[in-house]
Amino acid sequence: YKHHHQFNLRYIDNMLGDEFVLNDISHEITNVYQPKFAGLGGEHVVYKSPDHPKVVIKVEGALLLRTAEKTLAGQVLQKEEIGQIVSEKTLRHKKIRDLYGAEHVPNQKYYYLKVPVNQRIISELANHFYKGRPISEELRNYQGNELETVVCIQDAIDEFTDPDRISYNTGYAEKVIKNSEIEESEGKITPENLQTIRDAYDHLTSESVLTTDHKNTIELRELSIIYPNLAKLVSKANENDVLKATLADFIIKSINNINIYGEILDTAGSDNIIFSKAKTDNWSYVLADAIYPSAAPAEGRLKQVQSILLKYGHNKTSPLSGEERNDLMNILNHIRSVNIIANSLGLSERVNLLRKGMSLTPEDLLRAI
Repeated sequence: YKHHHQFNLRYIDNMLGDEFVLNDISHEITNVYQPKFAGLGGEHVVYKSPDHPKVVIKVEGALLLRTAEKTLAGQVLQKEEIGQIVSEKTLRHKKIRDLYGAEHVPNQKYYYLKVPVNQRIISELANHFYKGRPISEELRNYQGNELETVVCIQDAIDEFTDPDRISYNTGYAEKVIKNSEIEESEGKITPENLQTIRDAYDHLTSESVLTTDHKNTIELRELSIIYPNLAKLVSKANENDVLKATLADFIIKSINNINIYGEILDTAGSDNIIFSKAKTDNWSYVLADAIYPSAAPAEGRLKQVQSILLKYGHNKTSPLSGEERNDLMNILNHIRSVNIIANSLGLSERVNLLRKGMSLTPEDLLRAI
């Protein structure tokens, strides 16, 4: 499961009505902890417990569906596979916490548990996670009352309640362009506006991911067109030395995360990474839900995206697979964002995407994705 990033983990009690309410299910977990639905994230259904206000309970929704499908097929997840899932998530969390610091990464622990479900919950999970995929009537009408999945117990994030917080999130620049093209064709924006947006995308992309020079200045005006939240963050950092140093710390560690450890953060969704003064009088940041859902391949994310681009570059008429496009879009936007902000802050560190044999333009990236 990878198509996940546009949803955020903020506590939006009324977003989905009563679909994930557990009050009507008799189960040991509901009887003891009385979990209250708090929000739907890209990977998780999130609950709070009235008697445990300092933590949130994050249920792996996609894995829950996978377990339901296996159950319907008369199969079970093997203990070895279960252990591997929990071990991998635990190890990735530890690596991120070691790199960014415990003060920036909330404590969390993973468990493999039987959780209460009903037909309504499974059907709604299928609607959410299986968008664009056929959903069997068997799954939609699932009749069981519990299923096994991974559950994460995480420290509650105070920064979510800060009205002045700034989210480090990119969304997808390529979707900005494609949506703008649709809006122009429908007469919602002018051709001149579309050209301004396209010029900003082309320049930001050329100067941040399609170069090894990294010397040209990137304007805040262009950044605000493609990544408005990041422009707000950089603008604020230019006025506040503490925030500037805090942002530089995050960017340098994120560049090292790619260059040294081969991993990226999930920067596409809102509030996955938050800059805030909620806990102290000084700016800090928290990786609230920033671990990318799938582990990096053995060669790392940088080599992965280079291989995808080389494959596309050799035959630009051959489309990439859906999985390749999704990985390319997430990795590109993450690398583009950290390089742009490194440029804006005057840092020397960069992620160099291009390697020998690559010759690509911003238009090539748009076509590939």
